Amino acid sequence: MKSVTKLAVFASFVALLAFSGCGKKDPVVARIGNREKVTLSELNNEVSRTSMFSRADQPASEKYRKALDALIDRKIKLMAAYRAKLDKDSALQKIMKPEVQRAMLQRMYDIEILSPVVPEKDIRDFYAKSAKQILIRDIVFKLPQPADPAREDSVKQKATDVYNRIRKGESYLEMARQFSEDPKTAFNGGLMGVIQYTRSDDPVLNAVFSMKAGTVSEPVRNKSGFHILKVEEIQPKERLPYEKAKDQIRGQLERERRSLLTEKEKQYVDRLRTKSGFAWSEPGIDSLLAHFKGSRQFFREELRDSLRRLPESVRKAELARFKDRNKTITTETIIQRLDEKGFINSVNIGTREALMNTIDRWVMTDLLIASAERSGLAGHDLVKQRTRRMMERLMIDSLNVREIWGSIRPDSAAVKAHYEAFLDSLYSEPPQAQIQEVLVNDRSLAERIRRETEGRWDLRRFPEQHTLRPGMKQKNGIFDLKPVSQYGELAPYLLKAKRGDTGGPIELKNGQFSVFKVLSKREKKARPFETVEMRVRQDLIRSIRRDREKAWLEEQKAKLRITIDEKVLQQAANAQ
Repeated sequence: MKSVTKLAVFASFVALLAFSGCGKKDPVVARIGNREKVTLSELNNEVSRTSMFSRADQPASEKYRKALDALIDRKIKLMAAYRAKLDKDSALQKIMKPEVQRAMLQRMYDIEILSPVVPEKDIRDFYAKSAKQILIRDIVFKLPQPADPAREDSVKQKATDVYNRIRKGESYLEMARQFSEDPKTAFNGGLMGVIQYTRSDDPVLNAVFSMKAGTVSEPVRNKSGFHILKVEEIQPKERLPYEKAKDQIRGQLERERRSLLTEKEKQYVDRLRTKSGFAWSEPGIDSLLAHFKGSRQFFREELRDSLRRLPESVRKAELARFKDRNKTITTETIIQRLDEKGFINSVNIGTREALMNTIDRWVMTDLLIASAERSGLAGHDLVKQRTRRMMERLMIDSLNVREIWGSIRPDSAAVKAHYEAFLDSLYSEPPQAQIQEVLVNDRSLAERIRRETEGRWDLRRFPEQHTLRPGMKQKNGIFDLKPVSQYGELAPYLLKAKRGDTGGPIELKNGQFSVFKVLSKREKKARPFETVEMRVRQDLIRSIRRDREKAWLEEQKAKLRITIDEKVLQQAANAQ
């Protein structure tokens, strides 16, 4: 049987993670007590991690200060967690077991599957080619669709004949105008414009980015046809440093080579299966399936309870065997596995294929984990680095609950008071407006439109004729009713405007001018307490947690000596 899950074992059990290393020289930005410190590399990593959540206009100095404060707070919590020996906590250790397995499988996948198919040298080659952009010309000879080998040979010969004429001295531009089958570029001597290196599986890109300026290629075949390429000019191009760009490039190459990766996964899993001597026991499978008529999805608890109610003879019947270890798999084994939290959430076992796929998925996961353990991957630096990060995250979560937050059960009066305190800002429907707008580059035109539509209920057809707002000509500048805050620079004016008011011309930051008419408006409206009570309760709990955490951190900082090297911090912010 072909298992549909053979190739999904790695993908479903492992989340791809990137690990970053530290440089040799790593200045200390802050010291916490006598032992803990925050290094520059840690700070830079934290800034990179949080940049997507930062305001675009946030100053670098503010961004770095905020990241440093967060790192100091985290280190203080970790110090307390280690003092409380939470790293030895049995409950956390149990949670960590599958995390260690995932980290080992990730590393094994990198070594056995990913690295052979996407080697470092290919990533560096891609990076090197991305350092330039090239102005090219292209003489195109299209292939017939559908494919026809005889006609393809004819197209190739035609392209070769033209190439030979260019090589003997005839004008590339004239050959392009005369023979290129791309009407958009032929008249211009095949000029394609500037291209960048974006794919490694494109024969045309690979040919062009291996050529020198002024050279002409032999006919290059891709899916669309044959191409005679000429490099007119090579221009330098700005790019990220290699360490920041390599993960993105690796992801690109993985997508391009997905079929190769899938085949590599299949081969690896098949070798493990063969080596283990895994074999099915058909009679046991038949006896189990006799109790599950039809195909449907079972939740974990439901399936476990259903299996427990089966006759003992069925529960103990052999379903599969490992010949090399004389180990059998029975329905009892499946029940035990279902008792393990997180094994599966739901499964379909109503058919032979579904049942065998479920067992095969579990078996192959176990074989992969055993292979990773035999290879000593639990001790690999990257595995230990990942599992330590996960363990410390769990330790901080546990510390928050046990020591910092404590039990928080606000009564109804406290919840209602929180609702009333933040009614205006959090628990009211925001004001909404529907407007018609015309956006132009010319102030005098905007002023004329304002004058001619003053006192009217709309802007007539001016938006359809003049607006520069993308996609709004077809709507004659009429927006759907939406929160005022979503109108950007117009929001402050709309908050004050009433239905029927005309606004503008308002000069926007890009130098354009907006004239608008308020077609309808809904003022802010309080949401009834009964409809938001659950949300208010959760908000209050979060607020109490923040206050307790702040007080706890201030108490800890008062006991510790925290020093910050302002010079290193400022240099880091300036370097950005």
